[in-house]
Amino acid sequence: MDTNKAFESFLNVDYHSLSRYLFLFSGNEFAIIGAIVGYLLAKNLDIDEQNSLGNFLELVGQMILAIASQNQVKQNDLNSKNPYK
Repeated sequence: MDTNKAFESFLNVDYHSLSRYLFLFSGNEFAIIGAIVGYLLAKNLDIDEQNSLGNFLELVGQMILAIASQNQVKQNDLNSKNPYK
């Protein structure tokens, strides 16, 4: 499989269903799963690869939080009697 097809395949994964599945867990279960996944991902990587992947996952998380934050602001504006302008 060439790189373009692999990336296209990656983009076509149903991430919404995966995230809905993860939301079924309690907070404690969610944390334990995160710890296990982090361990499994890191155990076969060297230090540079661990740093790179860790920073990438932090970036993904920050992007999700920034998008959610802005969407919340916009939603609050729609629900407010005096929206920010």
